[in-house]
Amino acid sequence: MKNRKFIDWSKNRKHSQVTKFQSWRHRPLGAFIRALEITFIGAPLQQIVRSNSDVDEIRHLLPNLHLVGSEGDYVVSSARVSTKNGLILLESGHIISPHLNSHVFLSGNLHDEVKTLIRKIPASSQHNFVYMLPKQEFFYHFLIDYLPQIVRLTQVFRGLVVMVNWDESAYVYAYLELHEVKYEKTSAKTIAPASIVAANYSSMGIRQVQSLLKITNINEDRLATTTPKIAFLRFRGSRHDALFEKKLKTHLFGRGFKIFDPDTLRVKEQIKLFSEASEIFAIHGGVLANLIYCREGTVVQEVFTLSLIHI
Repeated sequence: MKNRKFIDWSKNRKHSQVTKFQSWRHRPLGAFIRALEITFIGAPLQQIVRSNSDVDEIRHLLPNLHLVGSEGDYVVSSARVSTKNGLILLESGHIISPHLNSHVFLSGNLHDEVKTLIRKIPASSQHNFVYMLPKQEFFYHFLIDYLPQIVRLTQVFRGLVVMVNWDESAYVYAYLELHEVKYEKTSAKTIAPASIVAANYSSMGIRQVQSLLKITNINEDRLATTTPKIAFLRFRGSRHDALFEKKLKTHLFGRGFKIFDPDTLRVKEQIKLFSEASEIFAIHGGVLANLIYCREGTVVQEVFTLSLIHI
């Protein structure tokens, strides 16, 4: 008779397979190839994909791969990197996936990118150390997950250059410049620099993130006079609720709040407002990622509109 642990394991495994096949529908060709590999080989792409945490298994094959520091970062030469997701193709044929897990590869969604990385002739780069910033989809992921790691890497690798996709969102360039990070735009799909930095995307504590993103000269510029009580409302966009925000505006004015539209503010102005505010009121959105710049003890009120509530 099957015990309880086996039944639970079987249910979890079945759910995991269903999830994978649901995502495979978006890339049927890649899904078919992955299914064949798993069926006949027992593993996807002969286990060529590695994260930083298990790259030790293949280090004996890679004389040009070196562990740097105690954070789990690697530097590798004689390699190439894809600009979309930052996949690193090593001379052994393995691929390092610093920030993606195995489930993403199993989904088949990266098949075209892997094929391009393997077959396409890469663009050259003469920089000593290069970090490839993957194409960004969400502002808060960039600010909380990627930017602190980039700032940390610039402290470890002198002369590090961050490669950024040419069509990246404007906020990426603004935050990199504000934190004095050297970057270069690229339109290539793959590049082959002298050395590639494979960052270890380990989670950071809030204190470490705040320390890395501290900007000492943020109050030196002559920006608009701020107020201790600030509110951020939307004045446009698909999720803008005109009637709801009109009532909020009247209510907030009566409580002494100064109201801002984040879309009209420069990055430095947003950070200055968050860093000086004693009380913040905002509708749910990416602008709240700037809470990382707040002082300890700042009171924050976040409001969700009906369109953002899923019952």
